[in-house]
Amino acid sequence: MERIGHARFVRLSVELEVVRAACRNWTPEYSKQLEGNLMQQKDVVSGNEAEKFHQLDYDFHRLICELSGNPLAFNTIQECKRKIDRLCVLSLGRESEADILVRDHVELAKALADRDEATATETIRRHLGRIDNTIEEVHSKHAEYFE
Repeated sequence: MERIGHARFVRLSVELEVVRAACRNWTPEYSKQLEGNLMQQKDVVSGNEAEKFHQLDYDFHRLICELSGNPLAFNTIQECKRKIDRLCVLSLGRESEADILVRDHVELAKALADRDEATATETIRRHLGRIDNTIEEVHSKHAEYFE
């Protein structure tokens, strides 16, 4: 649990700085690039394709790092994600969870398009905070994962 908490803290810290940087240099062309990914996310969620959604979620966060001018930040984010990805995948099988994550992504994309740093950082905090419920749920049901 301690390592998971640390990974969550580091990921949040890095992603907050990434979206702040993205807000400062975002362009309409960047929004078009994110829109293609968001359309695919909506399609796979409506088809209940959790594995494809997981890849598109990965691509969404990677693309924001690249467009923010901080492509190497995704290496750190990905390292942190690996520590808890199995837990995330367990929750992504639930259709409502994926729907919520897509709504977060849409809201974040809008905040970036508006160059609204306050909304972007609030959205990324809420988005990444959703993993806390998943960790709690998996920890209570499968304590052996945390040994």
